[in-house]
Amino acid sequence: MMRLVAIALASIAGAAPAPSLGAAPLEFATLPTTPALEDDAAALAEAWRDALELDRPADVVRAARTRLTIGAPASRDGRLLALYARALSATGGAEEATSFLRTAQPSATTRGEVEVALARLDLEADRLDAVVARLASKQAGQPVQHAEVQDAWIVLAKAYQRKGDVASAVPLLQEFVKRARLSPEAPSAWHLLAQAALAARDLDNARRFREQSQSWAAWQAFYKTRRIQVLEAPDDPLPRFGLAQLWASVDELERARVSVGEALERDPEFARAWALAGELERKTGNTAAAITAYGKALGIDPTLTDARFNRALLALAAEDAATARGDLEHIVDGQQSTAERYLGAHLLLARLLRDAGESEAADKRFARYQRLGGTETL
Repeated sequence: MMRLVAIALASIAGAAPAPSLGAAPLEFATLPTTPALEDDAAALAEAWRDALELDRPADVVRAARTRLTIGAPASRDGRLLALYARALSATGGAEEATSFLRTAQPSATTRGEVEVALARLDLEADRLDAVVARLASKQAGQPVQHAEVQDAWIVLAKAYQRKGDVASAVPLLQEFVKRARLSPEAPSAWHLLAQAALAARDLDNARRFREQSQSWAAWQAFYKTRRIQVLEAPDDPLPRFGLAQLWASVDELERARVSVGEALERDPEFARAWALAGELERKTGNTAAAITAYGKALGIDPTLTDARFNRALLALAAEDAATARGDLEHIVDGQQSTAERYLGAHLLLARLLRDAGESEAADKRFARYQRLGGTETL
């Protein structure tokens, strides 16, 4: 069995770690409620999920008791029913949550949410055989019932792991971290994978998976803190900028663009936010918008050397020699001219001068590049 586990573990050895940004948690505010959320079950489910992730289950319980009344459309949505049950359990009402779900009448398309929520309650009560009976699929090639519900994978995997069936747990954990890398439960999934690798004496993967668990746990902690800060200070651009940085760090570029846009709405003179906006546009291939955003950042704060260097690179690619030259000269003649990270600016400027027919100036710039440790040829 350990050999099978080791083979399975080897297939997921390399996912990117999350960044590390610090912040202090703030006190909770009242969960916002708008007519748009009332009319949109998906948005309402997202709001309730956020509240649970921010340790505010009582907010969900209060909201659910006015929305999940008999005959109300929301009472047929399995997502909302499941979230309400999780909130009840988190506030000490696990038995009430189980009874509620067993009598619920979700739509056929959302019944899986209720079944997975029931399995989670069984898991919390250590009824492991009940979890397996509810979620393990009897169809070949389909290991999980209600596979469209991403939490089904982690709930069943944890049940197998607690039963000592590591070989059955590992492929479910693998699939979960692929499907739900941003889930609050992803760090625990990586931790269980690390334990399985260690038991299989696969020390390299055990180390990698442990690092993934730690990195994603840190990312989740900062993500939670930023969201709390947004609730506590909705007009402050900094928490939204922090969210944008977090989204960018895991290549969720559209989410990052939304958050940085919200930061700039609150402070149009936020230079670092403009620089991040430029970086996001650069990553999505929108060169003109990136150059514009970098320009706004530098117009507010000329000391943002990263933004200037990135604008120079984009200007070179766009054959805008004048902009590129101005930015490169600013860098190589500025306070950070000897910084290793900007060594390439010296070479790029030398090549730009060479191509412009300014041989003597190019040679001088190239000589300085070499003195600073550059090894490429002109």
